[in-house]
Amino acid sequence: MSFIGYVFNKARNKNILVYLAIAGPGFWRPVGVLSIAAKKFALAKLKGAFEAGNLFTEEDMKTMERLD
Repeated sequence: MSFIGYVFNKARNKNILVYLAIAGPGFWRPVGVLSIAAKKFALAKLKGAFEAGNLFTEEDMKTMERLD
């Protein structure tokens, strides 16, 4: 996994690390060829939705620890 930044979990009042998956079932992503601008754009899209509460419920946010 490739670290790209943080999002803020307001329910737990803490930052959560955000990673870009390098490989998974049926895909491989050569993150070395992705530009910094592309990574920043991906983080911005995720961060906006996450911090606005559009991805998880408030209850999910409170129980969030770490997803692997």
